[in-house]
Amino acid sequence: MGSGNAGASNVTSELGWKYGIITGISDVLKAFIPTYLVVFIFPNTNQEIHMMALAGTGAVLGHIYPFFLDFRGGKGVACYIGMLLAINWQIGVAVIIGLIDHNSYEKDNETNWLNWNEREMNHELVDYYKGLIELRKQYSEFRHSKPEDFEFIDVGEKVAVAYILKDRFVVILNGENEDTLELDKPAGQWNILADEKRVNLENQQLVSNKIIVPPSSGIVLKRN
Repeated sequence: MGSGNAGASNVTSELGWKYGIITGISDVLKAFIPTYLVVFIFPNTNQEIHMMALAGTGAVLGHIYPFFLDFRGGKGVACYIGMLLAINWQIGVAVIIGLIDHNSYEKDNETNWLNWNEREMNHELVDYYKGLIELRKQYSEFRHSKPEDFEFIDVGEKVAVAYILKDRFVVILNGENEDTLELDKPAGQWNILADEKRVNLENQQLVSNKIIVPPSSGIVLKRN
């Protein structure tokens, strides 16, 4: 039936979400139960985690390669989650969230969160994203570079990273929450392509002798 896969995803596509949920829960329990039983069967062992992982791995492999189905089972994702929930429920929940929410535009992180349904209200943020995309398109150095193309700049004890890319660009990211980062400008004339306020690829502002990067922000410079 369907792809021939015995897992929840195929059951959902062929029989609907209700049967898919039932199958998914069954697959989770298939690994959760034997993994968690280790705690009761071997209460005094100092190898508890290793034995739980071994039992869970056996359940996952049994699901993927079942003997009674000619070794053609499911993908093992739900079983794997069941094993993780038994060993450490926090890790299991984190994996579930990662599988459900993989859209970087909807993350609850102010650095990476962009609700596209509210792009008009957040037009400044949308324009900034568009500017960064255009910067990457316009300058191939931000798409194709090798490790030897990077020359890192000393930032001392600051929570920051700064580097010169192909002797043509300077990129500085200041991870400090409160402290402004000040660095000496490399030799030559440099224009500001992007800072904490905007991306400007046309009317570029010249940099003075010091490069100043406010907290939790960054700057991209281009050699003039």
